[in-house]
Amino acid sequence: MTPDRARRLPLLAWLTLIAIPAVAQEPRVSYTSEVHPLRGNLALHGEESWIATRVVDARTKAPIPAAELHLIVGSMTQLMGEFRSWRRSLADTDGFARLPFEHSYKVLVRAPGYAPWVDRYVNEVTELAPSETLPVVVRDWMDRPVSGALVSFCAGGGGSPDLTSARTDDRGLALLEGVSIYTRIRDLYVSHPDLWIAYEEGFHWVRGEAPYELRVPPGDSVSGVLCDPLGKPLGDAYVGLGLVHRGPWTRTNADGSFHLFGGFWRRGSITEIEARHDMQHVRFELLEHAPALLRLPNATGERTQHVAWSSTSPSIGSVAFRVEDETGEVLGDGCVVLVGPLPSRYESRRDADSASPARLPFGRYEATYHAYGRSLVRTELQVTSTAPAVIVLQPTRLPTVRVGVRGFFGARGDFLGDVVLETRHGANDISLEISRGEPIALPEEPFRFVLTDEHRRRRVFTPDREAALAAGSLELEWFDRTLVSGRVVDRHGAPARACLALVRRLPSGHVEEDPAMRAATNGSFAWHAEAEGLHFLTMRRDEEAPISRVVPVMLPRRGNGESVEMGDLVLDPPSPFVLALGGEAARGEIELGWWRPGWSTPEDLWAFPLDAQGRWTGPDLAPGDVLQLLEPEREENELLDEQPPRHDLRVTWLLGEKPPYHLRVPAGELLLDVRTAGPEPDQITVAIGAEVASIGLGLNRIRRVQPGPQRIFVSASDHQTAIVELDVPETGQASATVTLPRR
Repeated sequence: MTPDRARRLPLLAWLTLIAIPAVAQEPRVSYTSEVHPLRGNLALHGEESWIATRVVDARTKAPIPAAELHLIVGSMTQLMGEFRSWRRSLADTDGFARLPFEHSYKVLVRAPGYAPWVDRYVNEVTELAPSETLPVVVRDWMDRPVSGALVSFCAGGGGSPDLTSARTDDRGLALLEGVSIYTRIRDLYVSHPDLWIAYEEGFHWVRGEAPYELRVPPGDSVSGVLCDPLGKPLGDAYVGLGLVHRGPWTRTNADGSFHLFGGFWRRGSITEIEARHDMQHVRFELLEHAPALLRLPNATGERTQHVAWSSTSPSIGSVAFRVEDETGEVLGDGCVVLVGPLPSRYESRRDADSASPARLPFGRYEATYHAYGRSLVRTELQVTSTAPAVIVLQPTRLPTVRVGVRGFFGARGDFLGDVVLETRHGANDISLEISRGEPIALPEEPFRFVLTDEHRRRRVFTPDREAALAAGSLELEWFDRTLVSGRVVDRHGAPARACLALVRRLPSGHVEEDPAMRAATNGSFAWHAEAEGLHFLTMRRDEEAPISRVVPVMLPRRGNGESVEMGDLVLDPPSPFVLALGGEAARGEIELGWWRPGWSTPEDLWAFPLDAQGRWTGPDLAPGDVLQLLEPEREENELLDEQPPRHDLRVTWLLGEKPPYHLRVPAGELLLDVRTAGPEPDQITVAIGAEVASIGLGLNRIRRVQPGPQRIFVSASDHQTAIVELDVPETGQASATVTLPRR
């Protein structure tokens, strides 16, 4: 008998050959022309391309009715906190959502209470994990909390719409609800009139860790009015800066007015601005210390038009600055800050060695020179002529102190990171000077010292300048290490010997190598940890023994006197579950994949083998954890060469409230006979719960189906979809035959 003929044996003959009784109840089969997922997930119907996905709960695998499927497009003028969608559809009662597709768009899938999913493609099944509430603390350059800042979350790149946003309170804290910590792109943005537009890419945070901190440098802003070519104020247009993916941008009011902020003050003041309206894109050169009165030129069809600043008014002066030391030698470092024309408070910043003079409207100005190690020099100037003027500034050296740093050294005696002295106008790395014992000059303006280690942890010091100068020295001390303590006991509560190690699982999935082992000879242990955030305490009987227990530990942010008391830890606790593999599932080495919502992703299962006694070797389990059966991979051809071809569904378990958990591999089977009206389709797909598999014409044996009522979808290119409703028995097989009509 040839394989082709074998695949086309009548259903009754196959049931006789495999000698398994079928369920008497007849399946109910209906057909629909709605688009359903196909492998590769691009269904062509006539001239139109479609995408379709089944949206399910990543924990329970149940469909999520009314989940949203969006096509989103990157925008050159994306505003903070604003959501834009090109197309949208809602999932039906079975969780299926579909849309006509265009390749220039990204796909967003979301539902209330779930973390959004964003990418350039969509899977046949989209599993949504629970959403997170991300706490974010915003601090300014002096480490002060910032209230009223808008913090937003984006999962598709800077031009993509924000998915959630919130404003900070008096503590600088914003709670971003509906965040995904799982998406490939995870961006945070901060918007505030006094700050630069902060842009944090790929942040890493897990549920239970301390709030995520953003320290934002000072920003610059510009106000003005935008008009059309006839001089009429233009509302609902966009004005922005080309600093990062987000501009930043703002929208003009009905009277054409705008206030744009988010420029990077330390890079100099804003001298160019962009405007976009309809299909027109214009870049304007700005005059500092004057309102930004922008008038669009007539559109020429150019991709970008440029408008240089020009003025027929004679009331613009030219001022240059020359900075000299005590000997008359020119100093090239530092910057000059100008404020005016008074009483207006327009502010600009220019490097001291700038070759181009400042163009200033006539009036009175304050000028201040700022530089590391030099005194502030303040002067007033009156601009009354168009003739070029040169202002000479002569700062003096500042008094110094000795700065000591404690607890901030690595094993080789070098610093763990950088020591920076920072003011509003600049930041200077003084690590080398301190390591050499050289004196440090203290600025005459507000300043701070910042210690930053290799993990980007920071400690900020704002010392009293006068007290430090009087003492002649000051000390900077790194954080204390966190005290971790507890007691190892046996199952009877008696102290037990053990070898312990504290390890951290990195976002990539790897565990840090060679963690230092510590002995608990009399059961008790106590040591000081450098780390923060989620870690795992591994426990062994001795250094050569396998790990007998893994305990999650949430370490607090480093501070002074921080500690974690873990209490009594049973070295070898009873197994948290009973696993009934059954049949062929017991072949070979078995692993279980584990994920905990808020700690890892449904796609990134942390795999742990069962030990020789079949016991769990992964972290302590908790209600809400998800386990998945992982078996040695078998070649797909090996399964398909069986007659009839075999398809094994994934097996997952959502853990309930109380252990021990009884985990059972479903024994339900389905014998599905697929036929089509007309030519053989390119591909056939069956959707059962959260599983989508490619199958062939004829008989297909699908194993590990959950017993009970099932609603199964069989789709094929250029054909209608069959909806099969049947009951799968605890043992034995359910069977169904479908003939897919042409679309």
